[in-house]
Amino acid sequence: MTRSRTLRRTTDGPRGSERLTFVDDGTAIRLVRRTRRGKPAFRGDDLERTPPSARFWVEVVDEADEVLYRRTIPEPLRSDTEAFSPDGRITRVPLARSGRMFSVVVPVGHPATHVSVMAGGTAQLPRDGLAGEPRQRDGARELVRVWIGGS
Repeated sequence: MTRSRTLRRTTDGPRGSERLTFVDDGTAIRLVRRTRRGKPAFRGDDLERTPPSARFWVEVVDEADEVLYRRTIPEPLRSDTEAFSPDGRITRVPLARSGRMFSVVVPVGHPATHVSVMAGGTAQLPRDGLAGEPRQRDGARELVRVWIGGS
């Protein structure tokens, strides 16, 4: 029997979720807003499975570096977008290099120390130097880390 674990939480403390909004200012990704939500976070991915190496995800991590929650997210730093012409054609057009924003929703009420936005080892990034060194266990690269209770 396979064990599926999507979230470990404590029985006390706050419930609900928090929306974290980030901006890529062209030199780094920064947290610009934290918004407390009264409803739960989206169901997390199975923690027993390794995330796809070409994708992006958010992790809620405890002090022992154990992942408590993980959810795959759409590419947060796209360098282009779809544009629709009046005649119905769809083309890709470049986006501005800086000022791109994205947000993630994470659960609260767990013994976490930080939230990390991760890129898989083969995920395409808009520029060099955006992510940290690959992790030993899965090759994933950290784009940004936010400490719980502060930024």
